[in-house]
Amino acid sequence: MPKLNVQQSNQNIIQAFRNALAIGNLKGIIASDGNHNFSTAGSNRNLLDNPWWGLNEVINQRGNTSGQTTHNAYSIDRWKMSYGSAPGTWSIAADGITITAASGTYALFQQPLANPSALLGKTVTCSILFADGTIASGTVENITWTENPVVFTYRYARIQLLNEGVFRVTVLSGGSETIRAVKLELGSVSTLANDTPPNYAEELAKCKYYCRVVDFDTDVSVGIGWAFSNSGAVIPNIFGFGNEMRAVPTVTSTGSFVLRTTGGANINVTSFAIGASVKDAISLNASVASGLTANQPVRLQAGTGAKLVFSADL
Repeated sequence: MPKLNVQQSNQNIIQAFRNALAIGNLKGIIASDGNHNFSTAGSNRNLLDNPWWGLNEVINQRGNTSGQTTHNAYSIDRWKMSYGSAPGTWSIAADGITITAASGTYALFQQPLANPSALLGKTVTCSILFADGTIASGTVENITWTENPVVFTYRYARIQLLNEGVFRVTVLSGGSETIRAVKLELGSVSTLANDTPPNYAEELAKCKYYCRVVDFDTDVSVGIGWAFSNSGAVIPNIFGFGNEMRAVPTVTSTGSFVLRTTGGANINVTSFAIGASVKDAISLNASVASGLTANQPVRLQAGTGAKLVFSADL
């Protein structure tokens, strides 16, 4: 049975300890349990990616800052905005992400777990750190992934573990909550009060396993290739990512790109696809309406706002 813990009456004490940890003035391990007592539970590893949502903490390669995304599409890295009959809205603030649900519907912010089977039969604790310093948490024993348990509901926020292996933060109908951090950890005690924001570079590297965004300055040369038809060209091996992605990614683009031919023509690219590739080296196929000559050399050139998004998300 899920159990709700609210660490609110000691929130100023908890915040003071957190601040002391952040600046290195406090050594040792502390945590607040559901009875507002400090324990030696330490700080368990957070099983979520990109779990801190303050303005200078959140990983947001796509550069989304507010609004709503297409149903079940990614907003910030590794988090999807999902909904039923109508979308909720979200925005990044200095102290977290504000999620708002319209009257009559829920706003759903969720992360598909990379390896939910590793939690089978385990006890887990889920926690939310609100912008005002309040921490609410709940525990679920013997995870089966055959049910959709509501771990806890506090104010307008609810945490649920879905049977497909999804950690979901729900904001209830007509509500709005600003959330600084979320945590999923093994064990029956929340240690979120013990945490400070993770190392940004390490968290970014984890997110790049699933998504990489490459921005280009206007008129920069992206790569050299050749046409294979009057409407397509290949740009081979232009990205060597070093660390591989989770899978061979898909690619989408924003802004404009052109193929510049040896005759000096600039032909607008209409779409991209992944060519021959592995998970750490990418070749692109670029499509145009017409105007290319097979075997003709071409140069892929970035235009205004040019960006490529490589996604190997779950």
